Amino acid sequence: MASIEKRGNNSYRITVTNGTDYTGKKDKKRKSITLDPGMTPKQIEKELQRQATLFEDEVKNGTYLDTGKITFKEFIDRWVIDYAEKQLEPKKLHCYKIMLNNRIIPTLGHLKLDRIQPNHLIEFYNNLAEPGIRQDGKGDTLSEPTIQKYHRIISSILQDAMQWQLIISNPASRVKPPKVRKKEAGTFDEEKTALLLETLESEQLKYKVLVLLGTVTGLRRGELVALKWENVDLKNCIIDVRYSAQYVPGKGVSIKEPKTKSSLRKIAIPSSVKDLLKSYKQFQSQERLESGDQWKGDDWVFTQLNGEIMHPDTPTKWFKKFLEDYNEKVHSDKNIPKNQKEKYLLPVIKFHCLRHTAATLLIHKGLNVRAVSSRLGHANTSTTMNIYAHALQTADKQATDMMESILTPKKKMSKKA
Repeated sequence: MASIEKRGNNSYRITVTNGTDYTGKKDKKRKSITLDPGMTPKQIEKELQRQATLFEDEVKNGTYLDTGKITFKEFIDRWVIDYAEKQLEPKKLHCYKIMLNNRIIPTLGHLKLDRIQPNHLIEFYNNLAEPGIRQDGKGDTLSEPTIQKYHRIISSILQDAMQWQLIISNPASRVKPPKVRKKEAGTFDEEKTALLLETLESEQLKYKVLVLLGTVTGLRRGELVALKWENVDLKNCIIDVRYSAQYVPGKGVSIKEPKTKSSLRKIAIPSSVKDLLKSYKQFQSQERLESGDQWKGDDWVFTQLNGEIMHPDTPTKWFKKFLEDYNEKVHSDKNIPKNQKEKYLLPVIKFHCLRHTAATLLIHKGLNVRAVSSRLGHANTSTTMNIYAHALQTADKQATDMMESILTPKKKMSKKA
């Protein structure tokens, strides 16, 4: 039962007892309210009863947060339950929880939510940039993009706290996020792409198709893995991108729609790729027959040995090993002179960079940005332009050189005349 105590001319304090705390003392929750001085005694009584009932329900249901006492950790716990677990994709939620539990909560969790200041965040970011902070063996310091991810998570949580009226302002909005130096996306140029495809001839048909399809379509890794044969129109050389696969530790592989509506798209493929897909489909059908009841698949294009969907991490791991093994063969090949080995080596780039390769080659061949953006499934052409600014600048330079070659002969002719 809530009790009401008058504290001033127009202010009141509502108290609700919610059992006992860990020491055995009564756990009392209090809330102060101020009413309009123009209200009549009857209106005051009615409003106080309404506020008391609402407050008591919040306390009993566990939805009340004491902004004067709640810590950042306590709010994060509530935020995860009330927002993140309902709104975020499983993989993103998993990554958020790791970052929250490994660094954010241990460092900032003890602070009172309404006492967090910009200097607390600046000190936290500076700490993340210190040598020795990493413990995964992948380097000494956290990268600038990783530190910026921490800033975005903290800012997002505090923004929700402000919108939920638990804090007056978002302290993260008054902190400049760590600068991220843009790096050019790794790609194969036209010559190295041709070398890559030539090298694939001796590899398993499945991986040959996987790499070739990634190179000519620019599909994301998850989109490739989630392809079903029903999405591949071999007659009309069209691939219908409908789903994406992702792996979340502890939950396994899940299939979802791509992240934006623009990612739902149909992509044309060259006839040479269609022929290779036909061969691969026949090969897979033979595998299915030989496996009999052991085949557990569901019409996936890229599968494990038992027909189940390929793990989303497999393309990344296989491609890295493939490139490293190939380069090792080149280095140890005594028939290739040392001064010519560079010509035969392939850059060790990520599988995702095949997507960048596809976009860059298309831009250099003169395909307009809107068409490239549509093929990649970007929501806006601005996204394409931001990612491939360097390729666009190079293509523009090529266009200038072409125009110069057109104009130069005319200049010479005018002089002779």
